[in-house]
Amino acid sequence: MAPSPTATGRPTLRTRERGHRQAAWSELFYDLVFVVIVSQIAQSIVDDPGWSSLARAGTWFVIAWWAWVNEVFYTTRFDNDTDRARRFIGTLQLIALTLLAASIARNGSNDVRAIAGAYALVRTVQVVELWRASHYVPEARPLTHYFVRANGAAVVLWWVGVTLPEPWSFWLWGAGLAVGLVAGVAARCMSGPVLRRSARACSAARRAGPKTRRISVDGRAATAGIGFR
Repeated sequence: MAPSPTATGRPTLRTRERGHRQAAWSELFYDLVFVVIVSQIAQSIVDDPGWSSLARAGTWFVIAWWAWVNEVFYTTRFDNDTDRARRFIGTLQLIALTLLAASIARNGSNDVRAIAGAYALVRTVQVVELWRASHYVPEARPLTHYFVRANGAAVVLWWVGVTLPEPWSFWLWGAGLAVGLVAGVAARCMSGPVLRRSARACSAARRAGPKTRRISVDGRAATAGIGFR
């Protein structure tokens, strides 16, 4: 009998959980880092009040919120408490988020490229997470492949923008953010049906497994009987 994905420490599709699930320490620390980022964004408005500062802080909040949304999606659907590779990837993402918070704290109006680079690093790590889920959870591949392609395209735009001078960099960053947001909204139309079909397929496979094995054994026995006769 093959070990379950949960036992082997791989991403697993979490669509059949019921009741309360206790958050892992890594998830709590992840949320804490986002609290620090939001506090730095708020502090930037206090240090430099005005409409331009408010617009800049609003942009930073949107990209931080979108990074948080994507990580919550992965954690809710594919996270596995025994996945050690995921913990290493999560540590890399926490480092990138810390760099994002530090860049905002260093007066982001003069450090925009550092903020964009830190955000691109965060999103790159999240794309790697989804790629692993696509590899280990075949029943969810229609959804994960979609996210990998869409988010991958958005991340490329962010990285290219980091290397280009203004104003081209701002145009590419805006396009990358728009691609990610539109892809996320469009995914809501397909995520529910895909995950429901995946859950039904998993349940059907588990129910059919023992029967299939019995039929296979009976078939081999019948064939052997015919051969002896």
